[in-house]
Amino acid sequence: MVTTERQARLCQELSATADKIKWLEALQEVMRAFGYAYVTLIRLPGGQNSFSLPTIIESSLPIAVVNAMTQNGALGDCLVIKRGASSMMPQYWSLEDPALASPSLLEASDALKAMGMTSGVMLPVHDMSGTRHLMNFAGDRDVLPQACLNELSMIALHALQVYDDLCQGGAKGRSPLTKRELDVVRWTAQGKTSVEIADLFSISEHTVNAYMNNAIRKLDCVNRAQLVAKAIRLRLIN
Repeated sequence: MVTTERQARLCQELSATADKIKWLEALQEVMRAFGYAYVTLIRLPGGQNSFSLPTIIESSLPIAVVNAMTQNGALGDCLVIKRGASSMMPQYWSLEDPALASPSLLEASDALKAMGMTSGVMLPVHDMSGTRHLMNFAGDRDVLPQACLNELSMIALHALQVYDDLCQGGAKGRSPLTKRELDVVRWTAQGKTSVEIADLFSISEHTVNAYMNNAIRKLDCVNRAQLVAKAIRLRLIN
């Protein structure tokens, strides 16, 4: 899947966050970039906790709304969440969808509409331990073009990986890069090509690519965009 410039930029901003507050701020930048007004991360029950309720982990919604959503086990009866939890594919929802009509949703629909939250998309994502989550982007906009939905899904997955790292106090046991490998990654993050980096250090383009491939292998990445994002997240580069 092609990595867009927007995806790379937003992933880098997420990777650079130092705490959960900054992480949510970065996630809200993602939300706004795709035309949504609110974002919520929900952890789904599973495994030994399969009979527990979904849990709101982080949200840009007002705290009063979050409290209303979670009281008296409301999340467990939410048809929007049930739809998202029933599939491994992104699921769109709308307050106008009769299939999602429920007493609790009907009761809250006027308040949600007043907030500009009439529809959204639930993105299924898994953390490093395999725990299932839903990332709900909500607002009042049309369905995303498929390319944008793919892009948002990849960013959401990356966002959860960053959040998982923050919860664990940062990544452990990371593979160290040599000084020259770090230099190459750092300049790549600044938008330099292999040819331009080669000119900077008076080395061949082949040598630059060798450093890059070594760094990609050491950090268990698949391409340069992922390498840069992970290097920022691991605090290897600024």
